[in-house]
Amino acid sequence: MSGPPPSSAEPTAIIVLVLVSLILVRRIYLMIRGTVVNPARLFATAGLVVLLFAFTVGVGAAQSPLYFVGLDLGLLVLSSFLSTQYVLRHVRFERRPPSPALYDRLEPWIPLAYLLLFFARIGVSVAVLGPGVLEFAPVTGSLSTGALVILQVVNALFAVSTGLLVGRSFGVYLAYRRPLDSTHPSKTRGPLAPLP
Repeated sequence: MSGPPPSSAEPTAIIVLVLVSLILVRRIYLMIRGTVVNPARLFATAGLVVLLFAFTVGVGAAQSPLYFVGLDLGLLVLSSFLSTQYVLRHVRFERRPPSPALYDRLEPWIPLAYLLLFFARIGVSVAVLGPGVLEFAPVTGSLSTGALVILQVVNALFAVSTGLLVGRSFGVYLAYRRPLDSTHPSKTRGPLAPLP
């Protein structure tokens, strides 16, 4: 007795997922250590996480009512705004001799939350929708109410974590571009060297 032939796309999708995961883990590790302030890198990171959000949530979009997609986008925008405000108040910049570069420093909870929810979203998708979801093909058919609720909750959490990371990038950039605050040395932010 033989089953259907295995999909050739699935191993490729798994390899792509592993590579993307390794890139994300490395990027999160560097964020926690503090990274050189570089606008291109900040905006590329924000773009990458939004793209990953669109891919992973888009896979199950056929299962979701349209208002859930709108809710996810709303949560992403709201958490981006709140994260930007948080980062503007808490980011610190430092030099690390002998390098003249300026590094940003923040508490690690934002990137760690993103990484945790990224992997949770993939795990729940595979559990609810099956391993074929790794092919990034739209899922068709119907889900039980419980499975749909679980998927929507994880989508919402992933939207929030994506927004946190997008807000982190924008917050670091905006804080770096602000003028120096000479009246409160302990809260001094802003560029020590001009950005292009």
